[in-house]
Amino acid sequence: MSDAPKLIEWNRLLVEGVVIVASILLAFAIDASWESRLEQQAEKGQLLSVLAELETNAERIQDKLDALYVAEAAAIEILSWTGPEPQPVTETELTAAFTRMYSIGSFALLRGASNTYLSGAQSAAISHEDVRKSIADWYEYGDELERQYSWLREVHASLGAYLADTVPMLYFDASHPAMRGIRQSRFPMNHATMLADQRFESRVSLYLIRIKFFQEQAAELIDSHGELIAQIRDAVDD
Repeated sequence: MSDAPKLIEWNRLLVEGVVIVASILLAFAIDASWESRLEQQAEKGQLLSVLAELETNAERIQDKLDALYVAEAAAIEILSWTGPEPQPVTETELTAAFTRMYSIGSFALLRGASNTYLSGAQSAAISHEDVRKSIADWYEYGDELERQYSWLREVHASLGAYLADTVPMLYFDASHPAMRGIRQSRFPMNHATMLADQRFESRVSLYLIRIKFFQEQAAELIDSHGELIAQIRDAVDD
């Protein structure tokens, strides 16, 4: 056997080195691509949750508008009865109209899925910043809508406080389902005096104004809702 030193096969080593480096770089690229894909899928999953939440919110707004249309009509009817010489209506008619006007309930938008999406960490894989901004803008208008409703509830409470100090409230409360089985009030109810009281008229008038403010704000929010939903669907399908 020859003791001569072996020649170093530089070409083979160079090729093997290039292959190893290329393999490592390819592995990094595949890993980064997979991570990016997972982030994109996660974002689309969040957007689907936001989409469902926004559709539910649109239903909530419409349900509240339906209730306020009833309350608005009842308030207008009651105002048509008020004056120094009030219109002749029965206690039953007034009680029924007041119940329709006063039964408006609470209101709040759902925000869980949207807040989670909007507060999520920024990522290079997420390319829908325009969608994020549109969602944030929509909820900014939603904040104003909730403020309008809180102001309506303040007038609602003021009207209730007036009645509690002026008339036997059991005449009105007895119509509530929670008061089923409770006897009618034995105190006299002079509804004509209430309809002739300008303080009552003023509170109903302010209540009606607040209803209309909410209706206007809600209509604007619903108008922008369809465009936002379409934008989110495009992002999900992208």
